[in-house]
Amino acid sequence: MQTDLLVTELPPEVNTASKELRTALSQTTKEWFQLFCDEGYDERLAESLPDRWIVLLGGPEGHYDAWFEAEFMQWGQDDLPDVIADFLDGRAESLVDDAFCELVALFPRFDLMQKRTLLLAKLNCLENEIAGHFPHRSIRRGTANIFERATTAAHVPARFEEQQIFFRQLREVAWFDLPNEQKIPIWAQPSSTPIFLIAHLFSGRRRTEDVHANLIRWAAKANIQVLVLSLDTANSETFGNLHIMSTTWSQLLLLYKEGRIAATIAGAPCETWSAARHRPLDPVQADQAEWPIGPRPLRSAERIFGLAGLTLRELRQLSQGTHFYLQTTITIAWTICTGGLYISEHPAPPEDGQIASVWTAPWTMLLRQHPEVELHIMSQWKWGCETVKPTGLLAVRLPRFARSMYSRQIPDAIRPTKVAIGRGEDGQFKTSALKEYPSQFCAALAGALIDELHSRHRTGRCRETVPPTPELVQWVTEAEAFCGQIRVDSKWLPDYQGG
Repeated sequence: MQTDLLVTELPPEVNTASKELRTALSQTTKEWFQLFCDEGYDERLAESLPDRWIVLLGGPEGHYDAWFEAEFMQWGQDDLPDVIADFLDGRAESLVDDAFCELVALFPRFDLMQKRTLLLAKLNCLENEIAGHFPHRSIRRGTANIFERATTAAHVPARFEEQQIFFRQLREVAWFDLPNEQKIPIWAQPSSTPIFLIAHLFSGRRRTEDVHANLIRWAAKANIQVLVLSLDTANSETFGNLHIMSTTWSQLLLLYKEGRIAATIAGAPCETWSAARHRPLDPVQADQAEWPIGPRPLRSAERIFGLAGLTLRELRQLSQGTHFYLQTTITIAWTICTGGLYISEHPAPPEDGQIASVWTAPWTMLLRQHPEVELHIMSQWKWGCETVKPTGLLAVRLPRFARSMYSRQIPDAIRPTKVAIGRGEDGQFKTSALKEYPSQFCAALAGALIDELHSRHRTGRCRETVPPTPELVQWVTEAEAFCGQIRVDSKWLPDYQGG
């Protein structure tokens, strides 16, 4: 079988041919994703993806040799993870992943590799049985090839598996001393009216009545000015990219470290933290479901970095969600140290204490011990949400936060009975439609920040900062211009885009 797996017929200039094929496969996959977005995230489009790949492998009849099979499988292992990681859409990643697996399962090469793996496992069992009947010193194997390395693989301690011990130690950390309270920073003051810099992280697409618009509206009424950065890939793929290795993140972190951001609203994606993953469909609903059952849990309260036995795709998705949470936590910490206000939004802690929540993670629990940090639990239906949607709102230096929020609730709001668990008739997850905040909720969040900014400005608790570098001013100006536009063709996008 090992001999049969060797590819003997190679194309001329094999390295060039390999590079061209992999590039074409990646480009075709990206073009499919663009079509998927343009067509309203119709999951049935995934049925056409294998055909697009097959054309590149040889032809519509599927006549391609062993080299194409081997190259396609290697592309799926080496290149495809990077391609789908750029989608920023967990469902699209899953569809592409499934399409790849379904196509590879048809390859004779894949069948042969499975049989070889099974025989290797049987051989290992047979060797153990013989050793039991004929005791002798242990066989000492080398690591000359991949088969011996697999057979003699030792258990290597991994930090990933020691996370529970790490978290228990981390929860013992407490405040020894508190940072000195800082005044609210002013970005610029060209006239008698100050300009405050406000960051809205994971803002979602710009809309006419979103948080951005309401911040400007409330600020005008309070006779102050605000410069709002609505940072999200829905607004700009470059300036809105908050990936930890992005230019935006490095510039943003510099603004926090230098104490230039007056206020922040953050709504990091909750997709990998969602308690809905822990709620199975009703058995009758599951039997009759036309669409696949939802994604499984990836975390628990004791293993917030990830459960055991996750797939590579799930680990990538988990890693991104963890990064977003830790980035939010870092910006909260810098806000406490350098001055500023902060509102962090995420689903309320679940009733089941075994389910992971950002609000019970050890770093957040430490922040919550600070006297100027308070977690509020509010249900968004009071501000126009179609479901109850209990929401956690972590407020930093906002002593009148609850009063400001409830002063802007809908007086005659009726508690809804609709739930957002499972899939709707269109096959989309019901939670997807609730990713954007209701307009009245946007107005309340923005109003709470402006109320406090106005109060602190009026009572002289703001400070001018050393002028930033021209390069930093230019980046902020460009980011505000690119991310502040309301585009007619803008759509809400799933997963990594919030309110």
